[in-house]
Amino acid sequence: MFADLLRERLLRRKQENTYRVLRSIPEGATDLSSNDYLGLIHSGRLNELLNKQFSEYSTLTGAGGSRLISGDSTILEELESYIAAFYGSEAALTFSSGYDANLSLVATLGSIEGTTLLYDEKIHASMRDGFRLARARSYHFRHNDLEDLESHLKRIDGRSIVFVESVYSMDGDQAPLAELVQLLKKFPSELVVDEAHSVGVYGAKGEGLVSHLTLADDVLARVCTWGKAHGSQGAAIVSSQLLKDFLVNFARPFIYTTGISALIAKAALCSYTVVAESSSERTALFKLIEHFQTLTLPPFFQLSTNDSPIQTIQFTDGERQDVKLLSELASNLRELGFFIVPIFHPTVPKGAERIRISLHSFNSPEELRTLFSVLSQV
Repeated sequence: MFADLLRERLLRRKQENTYRVLRSIPEGATDLSSNDYLGLIHSGRLNELLNKQFSEYSTLTGAGGSRLISGDSTILEELESYIAAFYGSEAALTFSSGYDANLSLVATLGSIEGTTLLYDEKIHASMRDGFRLARARSYHFRHNDLEDLESHLKRIDGRSIVFVESVYSMDGDQAPLAELVQLLKKFPSELVVDEAHSVGVYGAKGEGLVSHLTLADDVLARVCTWGKAHGSQGAAIVSSQLLKDFLVNFARPFIYTTGISALIAKAALCSYTVVAESSSERTALFKLIEHFQTLTLPPFFQLSTNDSPIQTIQFTDGERQDVKLLSELASNLRELGFFIVPIFHPTVPKGAERIRISLHSFNSPEELRTLFSVLSQV
């Protein structure tokens, strides 16, 4: 029976210690897992601004249809104009999630005849799904390896588009964006950057790494999400007006879905206001990142040294790099009040399982020292 097939697959996951369950963050737990880097989800400033906006706006219900039929509105157009100006770009197109934005962008660009898609091997799953839908040839290159990328570019006859993340979601390291831009100038190639874990964190007003490095004019498109540092939900593709028009006409995940609601649009607008004013939170976050890098663990742990809120802890000893042990460790940490979720295959390669630490402006050095003290006793 079909149900037996489902049970068999789930049982296999349990036996491999990779079974996924839904968990909410308990009240009072130390959050070291969420992407709420600036603490805006529970921010009094953001909630006050939202409540004020909601009381002044009469319609906060759903869009009622696809934006090409009945779901467009002045508030969505206002939001897209604001986002484009915020990132110093011509245009922006909104989506209900970063996943939808990435899927739309990759699959639609991949529909252009004669285009080859190249992507970093650690690119996000949402872009990988876009490559599966795209009709174009696609190849991965070694992580942040410009020599390997260049070898691919030299073999391509025609145009190409390169896809990277400015900050990688599972490793926390940065793409060498400035060097990438210089390399791609030698070829008929364009660059697309997923800024999901960069916007809100980098830049004087949280504009992300591309703007912070003054590379906006060198990038074909950016995906800027609101579900992480912005403390909201949804995303936008930031690009030229020409590319926006192309997506409106050819991006199936955009065409055949309901537009985002006025509620989400207003929340996104409010989040941009608060993010731009959150310089003190960004300062606190980067001080905490610096403090994390001063902490040490026994030699069978391998610590990341990223300049981002995303840090990782891996086991380096062959015996200890065990999925079951990692799962038990994360469970024990949760019992001690640290909300931490282990990352397993297939999210990361086998042998690269890790504890992923998300640092926030509201975490304290004392919390990190306590965490490291517990880990040192393993």
